[in-house]
Amino acid sequence: MRTIQLLVLLLLVFTFNSSIHTVYAANVPERSGAVTDPAGLFTVEQVKQLRETLQDQSFELVVVTAKGLDEEAIQQFGNDVYNTWKLGANQLLLVVTDKPGTAQLVYDNEQMAKAVSRTDAGNAQGIIDLQYKPLAAKGSMIEGIKSVSNYVNGLNVPVTKEPSPQPVPSGVGVTPPVQPSASEGAPGSVTPVPPKGETPTAPVASSPSGHVGGTGASDGANPNSSWTASIVTIIVSILIVIGGIVYMIMMKRSRRT
Repeated sequence: MRTIQLLVLLLLVFTFNSSIHTVYAANVPERSGAVTDPAGLFTVEQVKQLRETLQDQSFELVVVTAKGLDEEAIQQFGNDVYNTWKLGANQLLLVVTDKPGTAQLVYDNEQMAKAVSRTDAGNAQGIIDLQYKPLAAKGSMIEGIKSVSNYVNGLNVPVTKEPSPQPVPSGVGVTPPVQPSASEGAPGSVTPVPPKGETPTAPVASSPSGHVGGTGASDGANPNSSWTASIVTIIVSILIVIGGIVYMIMMKRSRRT
């Protein structure tokens, strides 16, 4: 009986601890330029130095710091930050923590992914392992960050042209577009036809499994829903812990009687 009680208590503690990590991951800080340091890992001078180094690059490396994140939590945190900050195809997010061996690179650029796959790194996690971790392990996180930026900008990947909003002539009303149904196109729309000899391809979308190692950010993530789910998880975990404690007290009293 004592063994069962111990196992139940350990399970409750594990569930509660996982809930705390989930809440931390959902807490996205407000962005402050190329380097956002809510964890306080850098001095003011180091932040200034990093911002000067990372600016004016073809691919902008955006850095955010965090503390106390394990491997699972840092993946969720990186995806939440990437989506909340609405980073573009020419921007990469680097999450660095107080643990030199824990970092994540997140991006959503097919051309970048293909270029990295042809290198010794192989993927985003490989870039972290080769460019960041060795320097961070020696106490030089700044140089590790610079090394990641230099690496991705040295791959000669063509910069993706961001679409610009089309100006609307003054005095001309705008008619809301008609939303097409699931099986029909919009009235008057034309389905693009690929040139002869080419096979039509579907839009590339990042999958959740692609985030391991920072290969991309999942589309449609809502930080508000993550935060709500985290609060619910904590409440449920607390109730479970209280229930477990009450159960053990009742069992002790029943044995005495």
